[in-house]
Amino acid sequence: SKWWADVESYPHQLPRESVSVMKSYYMHQQEIQRYRQSLTVLVPDGTLGISLSSNNDETIVKEVRKSSVLATKVCPGDKIMSIDGEDVSQMDETEISTMLALWHSGCDRKLEIQPSLTSCMPFTN
Repeated sequence: SKWWADVESYPHQLPRESVSVMKSYYMHQQEIQRYRQSLTVLVPDGTLGISLSSNNDETIVKEVRKSSVLATKVCPGDKIMSIDGEDVSQMDETEISTMLALWHSGCDRKLEIQPSLTSCMPFTN
């Protein structure tokens, strides 16, 4: 059962508007947590067509080209958490780019991505 079911059964303890605001906030937080869960993306061999940027001790996707194999899979602001199971969450953009460039030819890469909370407008010119 949801926590607000108990609260709603005691209207004399909290105004109904307060319960409604608390319920809305709780549901919003649940949605954020569900959205923030990491996604696994399989990427074929070759150029990715993205650029990265490091700031505040994390590296994020800065841009995604229209022709990118990731154009429908990642967005600016997304964070690359791991590459083929290896944690890269503390690496800078140069380290991650080098790791991606040295990938074995003919092998798919498995990227773990943490989506950004910002709106997704993945294409750049």
